[in-house]
Amino acid sequence: MKQETFTEQEAFRLIEQTIQSVRQNVGENGFIFLLWGWMILLGYALSYALVIFKNPNVIGYCWLVIGVLGFTISFIHYARKDKQSRVKNQIEKYFTYVWCGVGLGALIFYTYLILIQEWGLIAPFVLSMAGIGTFISGRIMKVRALVLGGISFWIGTAIALYFQNEWQFLIGGACMITGYLIPGYVLKFRYKKEQNA
Repeated sequence: MKQETFTEQEAFRLIEQTIQSVRQNVGENGFIFLLWGWMILLGYALSYALVIFKNPNVIGYCWLVIGVLGFTISFIHYARKDKQSRVKNQIEKYFTYVWCGVGLGALIFYTYLILIQEWGLIAPFVLSMAGIGTFISGRIMKVRALVLGGISFWIGTAIALYFQNEWQFLIGGACMITGYLIPGYVLKFRYKKEQNA
């Protein structure tokens, strides 16, 4: 059996091609950041309105509906994509593992916060979990907008922990814009530009 050897330049080129492939596949899925950015922004807006109109007990149900809807749309999107499909490389698998881990951790802790009706921790918790996934994704794909988005989530977490009232929902909404929506549109724009080149 013949063993192939790579030069250092070939190894770096292969790594760059793999990262570029992930950027294209997820860049086109700036969709996923845009989907969740808009869904969670809606959740924060509804939460703020419910607190203002003195009906905070419904907040948990709103987030539950948003979560189920978001996961359903995400699942359908990726199922269709996998049918068209390409073989996933190792970095894409890591990317999937990161977001599955973040999602599962968020689901468990978020359910607990709803059960104990601890509304004051929901916004900071969602922001911190989003920060972890976004920052790691940005580092894996070498996309500065995502790295900065992750950092903005962590800054928002600290600010939201300070404001244990309805203001944290507005802070969360602002973080969704800087952490998911702006990077999502950057990825979408970059993808379209590469397609037209």
